[in-house]
Amino acid sequence: MNILIIDDHRIFSAGLEFLLDGISDNNVITTEVSCEDVLRNKDNMVAPDLILLDYNLPNSYGEQSLTLIKEAFPSSIVVIISSEESHAIIHSMIEGGAAGYIPKSSEPKLLEHALNLVLAGGVYLPPQAFDTLGRRIQMPETRSLTERQEQVLRGAVSGKTNKVIALELDIAEGTVKSHLSSAYECMGVNNRTEAVLVAAKFGIGNPIQ
Repeated sequence: MNILIIDDHRIFSAGLEFLLDGISDNNVITTEVSCEDVLRNKDNMVAPDLILLDYNLPNSYGEQSLTLIKEAFPSSIVVIISSEESHAIIHSMIEGGAAGYIPKSSEPKLLEHALNLVLAGGVYLPPQAFDTLGRRIQMPETRSLTERQEQVLRGAVSGKTNKVIALELDIAEGTVKSHLSSAYECMGVNNRTEAVLVAAKFGIGNPIQ
């Protein structure tokens, strides 16, 4: 598996490499300290299967970093690893297309669980993500999704852009947006973040949970 770590704390990156080697064999791990370095070296890199992205980076942070990296590698799974644990930040990263958010304070076993989940097509959310908004979410009145709505929803909550979903399903990007709107309505949610929270909280849609 090709893994890209983007973190300017070299000691943390080294520790992360050690943990990743224990999770699976035959990893090819590349480390960079900034989005600028990644974009500069992009043409010489194999597209990563998994990208572990720090929230705070030199010259870019948060949604800006996530947008740059997803534009550069649209098919890669991107997971945020950060010392920031605000539920608002976690929600914004999930809404921006991250397939998971792992606090740096997490235990190694939790990291292993989280990465196994996202690699299986799910989304990992730490307990902080369920504060405030999570408590307000109730079981949807209906779970009646069409097959196409469910396909589009799975793509969205796993962090794929509408463009990538459209290419994979061979449909128009506008059709993806329409299916997502209908799926959100069926689930009783307003956006991708709430859809991920509902799926995680109530186990709706395999492998969304």
